[in-house]
Amino acid sequence: MRTALILEDNVKSYEMLAGMLKKIDDTVHILYAPTLEEAYRYAMEYSIQLFLLDIILKHDGPTDLSGIRFADIIRKLPRYEFTPIIFITAMEDPHMYAYSDLHCYSFIEKPYDIEETEKILRQALRIPVQSDRKETIFFRVDNVLFKKKLDEIVYIENSRRCRMLYAVDGELKLPYKPCRDILLELGMDRFIQCSRFGIVNCEYVVNIDKSNLYLQLRGIEKRIGIGRAYLDQVIRKLI
Repeated sequence: MRTALILEDNVKSYEMLAGMLKKIDDTVHILYAPTLEEAYRYAMEYSIQLFLLDIILKHDGPTDLSGIRFADIIRKLPRYEFTPIIFITAMEDPHMYAYSDLHCYSFIEKPYDIEETEKILRQALRIPVQSDRKETIFFRVDNVLFKKKLDEIVYIENSRRCRMLYAVDGELKLPYKPCRDILLELGMDRFIQCSRFGIVNCEYVVNIDKSNLYLQLRGIEKRIGIGRAYLDQVIRKLI
């Protein structure tokens, strides 16, 4: 199943695009991000196979190019280096920069030509999906290199002092690294941040207590807390 992210502040525009995607392939998982902040969060939490990005999100000024700024950032991430990007725009000539610098797959002009838009979306959905699931990861501690299988990492507890990695074969104390960087390193399709300091392997979650805000993980006795700000994204990801 493919996941498509639509960055679009206009709800009606989003609904039209989402409807066309579902018409072409009703198995597509569609994520709606009306703001850059939500788009960034989804790009971190999920593995996206198609981006539809509105170039202009702020209509109170002539200089906004939010969609292009977002594309520029995700293109620097190895996992999204070749992911198809389709720009949504009412600008007369958006593709000069987009094609040459950001390797944009195509662009859709407003108001939509339904037939042409569906043609572009259908072609984009046929692009082979690049697998981003790594099998192993390396950690360096005091000049010693440790190799871990990703499917054996259960939980990471992060703090300003250090991060503790809990795996099926034991624990490993590592230097501090921001959670955002850890997720990028691990590959976000199987891991999710559940609190300010916690990252879990989704494949080890056996129970979610939404009332008391904790996760129960296979292989770890203690309960893993869920931050209130992270509850919705944990539920979306796991359920």
